[in-house]
Amino acid sequence: MPSRAKPLPAAAESGEVSFEEAMGELEEIIEALDGSPAGLDELVAKYERGMGLLARCQKQLDGAQLRIEQIVRRAEGAPEITSMTPAAAGVPAPVAGTSQAPSPPTPDDEIRLF
Repeated sequence: MPSRAKPLPAAAESGEVSFEEAMGELEEIIEALDGSPAGLDELVAKYERGMGLLARCQKQLDGAQLRIEQIVRRAEGAPEITSMTPAAAGVPAPVAGTSQAPSPPTPDDEIRLF
């Protein structure tokens, strides 16, 4: 008889799980996939849930790493790294009323650092 998945707390259903909760659920999914014979649909559902949790954990780890790097840079007095948007990088926005984006720079375009 296939095992029933335990009901998820409201936070897990809405996608608001902590890193630790997601890792715990991932461990449970791995054990379930390794240890119990289950139907194909159940295996695919568990795999899909596991991949979603894995992506969430990776995103949280990436965010934590960026925060740690920023803290270290501030402590060392180094400039802070921020994400670049096209506007911040000096790429002009498309002209209103057109759907055409500006062309990327070519090797002949002049680049100035100062």
